[in-house]
Amino acid sequence: MARNKTYTSFAICNFDYSDKYRVLTLQIMDCYINPIVSILGFIANMMSIEILRRSGLNKSSNILLLGLVVSDSMSQMTTMNFAIILETFGPNWEYPELCGWQYGDELNYFLLVCNIVFKFLGFWGQYVNTAVPVLIVVERVLAVFKPLAFRNIVTRRAVVVGVVSTYIFWLPWSVFWMTIYNVSILMSKVMFLSRDTFLIKEMTVFTVFYFYVCDILSSWFPMSFVIMGCILTWVKVKRTLNQRKKLTAAGQRVQWSKKTTRTLLTTCSIFSITHVVYSVMNYLIPDDDLLIHYIKLDFMSLVYLINTSSNFFVYVLANRKLMNVFRQIMHFDRHQV
Repeated sequence: MARNKTYTSFAICNFDYSDKYRVLTLQIMDCYINPIVSILGFIANMMSIEILRRSGLNKSSNILLLGLVVSDSMSQMTTMNFAIILETFGPNWEYPELCGWQYGDELNYFLLVCNIVFKFLGFWGQYVNTAVPVLIVVERVLAVFKPLAFRNIVTRRAVVVGVVSTYIFWLPWSVFWMTIYNVSILMSKVMFLSRDTFLIKEMTVFTVFYFYVCDILSSWFPMSFVIMGCILTWVKVKRTLNQRKKLTAAGQRVQWSKKTTRTLLTTCSIFSITHVVYSVMNYLIPDDDLLIHYIKLDFMSLVYLINTSSNFFVYVLANRKLMNVFRQIMHFDRHQV
């Protein structure tokens, strides 16, 4: 908890701040809003997985959506990490001014393991989360622009390989990232996990790779690609639907599913919008003050959570078939089961 050291000074770990309202904002975001949104989003994602399973994982679109939901669920573990909440806000009975776990060796090590697992899965999921929408856009572009060759190109095996490849691609970087964390023990009773740049032998290489290569591959490239792909697909869909009467009169029909296209494009649109907002907050909002920096990160996380928690609502609102599957799961349509 944030503690009142004097009438005008508040402390979080070993940082003192004079603005109690900023401290309270940080505490509310870290301990209540973001964790609650994460838990609710995680539950919704588990429901999404069941909906996709019952709908059939033989479809390329469902496999892609499953890969996205899994990465979304992994990324939510970053803000569901109860260990880091206890590490930052306590309760720290013996040394209130210090950040860390102060609950005895057994519980401290348990929280340490939980923190490492949640951080690793969350970090890994955040990177994969930006790669799968690229595959979704590619799949829809091929479905809309190359409908006759679509089934030969986008096979179930090809989609599975593509989704698994996104996880494998970002795994080494995620593992390496965890190696720069160091466990510290103060006064033999206080334990915490923190990044230690001294563990990085080639700091220049790391800086270039992290701030340029990873930033481009996980932010600017997928965001730009998905936005352009969504626009091109939407224009093609509108044009095709306008010609549908002529196609029907000629004995032809549209080769791709409107429901599937609407579901996938809505998913990618939410991804694009939230990542644009996230990037604007990250690069354009100043955060010279350390406490403001933490608060900004919390609001950026909230924007990210909106994206990772939206899948279930997109599925049941944009796709009637998936809505019917959900209703059957919840036994709203007992006579149809």
